[in-house]
Amino acid sequence: MQLFEMDNYLLKISPQAYAIKCFRKLYSRDNGKGKRRGMAELSFIYFMEDYRSDFSFYDYETRIKMVTENLELPKGWKPDKFVKEAQEFYREHTKTLRVKLLEDVRGSVEKLRGYYRSVDFTERDKSGKLVFDITKYTTNMKGLGDIMESLDKLESRIRKESQDAADQAKGSMVAAPFEDQEFK
Repeated sequence: MQLFEMDNYLLKISPQAYAIKCFRKLYSRDNGKGKRRGMAELSFIYFMEDYRSDFSFYDYETRIKMVTENLELPKGWKPDKFVKEAQEFYREHTKTLRVKLLEDVRGSVEKLRGYYRSVDFTERDKSGKLVFDITKYTTNMKGLGDIMESLDKLESRIRKESQDAADQAKGSMVAAPFEDQEFK
């Protein structure tokens, strides 16, 4: 289910998303000009929950801080029960097992990145022995290219499958020539 998509820095909402009560509520409760808050809240859900989001690489606390700071939301805005409900719905209905696995792998790679940032080749233990072995470090570092290539392949495969599913869903909604288009 592909409900939201970012295109040229604008959130595009599929017609199916408006049919879902929790998303429609966020959009329709905004009586302001241009539905800016409703769109910002829907964008919040996308940026927080979609694996394609530029913020998806961050841990949850960092992500929520970054996303709320970068959207046009009122100062001090926090997700209310309606936003949380829509967020939960989006999370449950858009994350396949492969997407969840991708998120887990990304989290592990982020932890690995933390390890590499913490290495201090001058650090010594109580007995004066070096804590980090440069040989092990460089051996492990050589494998990083393979790790990143595998991660890229996994992301690419998931994006392709997701796009194929979205195209298939769009195709099933297109009426055939001379097909009666009235709802009965």
